[in-house]
Amino acid sequence: MASAMVLTLGACTEKAPEYEPADPAGTAEVYFVPGQPTSYNLKELDGSFDITLCRVVSTNALTVNLASTADDLFTIPSSVSFDSGAKEAVLTVTYDASALEEDTTYPVTIKISDNTSPYGNAEYSFNGVAPAAWLEWKKGTLYEDPYWGEEESKMLYYQVLTEEIWLCRFTECFGHDTIAAGDEYPVQDYVFYWNIKTNALYIPVQWMGYSNSNGKTYFSDESAFYNKYWAMNNGAGYGAGPMGPGAGQEEGSEAWFEFCDAFRATYPEDYYPYYDGNGGFYLADQYIAGDPSDPKAYLGRYLTDGNSDGYDYFIAEGFVRTVNYNDDKHIGASSALFEGVAASMIFSSDGETPLEFDASLRYDADY
Repeated sequence: MASAMVLTLGACTEKAPEYEPADPAGTAEVYFVPGQPTSYNLKELDGSFDITLCRVVSTNALTVNLASTADDLFTIPSSVSFDSGAKEAVLTVTYDASALEEDTTYPVTIKISDNTSPYGNAEYSFNGVAPAAWLEWKKGTLYEDPYWGEEESKMLYYQVLTEEIWLCRFTECFGHDTIAAGDEYPVQDYVFYWNIKTNALYIPVQWMGYSNSNGKTYFSDESAFYNKYWAMNNGAGYGAGPMGPGAGQEEGSEAWFEFCDAFRATYPEDYYPYYDGNGGFYLADQYIAGDPSDPKAYLGRYLTDGNSDGYDYFIAEGFVRTVNYNDDKHIGASSALFEGVAASMIFSSDGETPLEFDASLRYDADY
């Protein structure tokens, strides 16, 4: 034991190797500032954007050469200059906005040819993106019943992704009650996919604009929820399930829709969003408490079927729709009949087109 202790103590008292700094680069050490965007929306910019470069040695004025690969619509200077004493220089990239093709991604790579740094990025790659145009479908009323309890006049915008799939959105929906001075929460758009042939709707996981004790609160439909959560947590908290191994598909991809459709076929008894073919979109009724990366996050429901209020829905104008006069919004319809004013209530949701219907008046004998 004494011998072992001597050997152990000897090992603990050995000196660590001395630090030897690397040789100086011998150049001005120019590099691209880290953390710059990986994509630029070319439709939102005014034909140009700036890229920042830095250098370590800033004593004298300096011009460094650049090489780039990009589509012909871009104009990228072949050099960038630093003023004497300046550590930063700005490279301005311009492009011909009139030549952009919708729904197109333009990859760009810029390299520093000389005076590079062995410790910084000598190459910067990004995508210039020209997203598809958002088209107007119809205006109507969006009922945000599950959480905000608000009714708003909204335009339904869409992009045509394939012959069957449209990407749809309502702008500035969630987050109304959280906007305040210094508040961190922005107003959220409401995004969903619409299969115009089957009328199935798919709600991707998205933030509601609200945070609770579990963190940010998200929502989606059930199939999209399990695609994301099974993949991120390997089934933790939910069990692997029959669909687990196929989860983790990229939102909006063909494989994503295949997963969601297979999930719905496996669990047909659950509620899934749909379009009724007559101007009515019945959307998310489910929320997610907690961050998607947290296996303790859970899926909650506002209701278990699509036959009553309690979920988000949108009713478009211009469709003749029946009206349920037995719901809470039309209490008093019977007395209105006695007063001779009921005719003003018998209209479709657009408020203009009369409806033809048969009705009987039922009343309590006490009246």
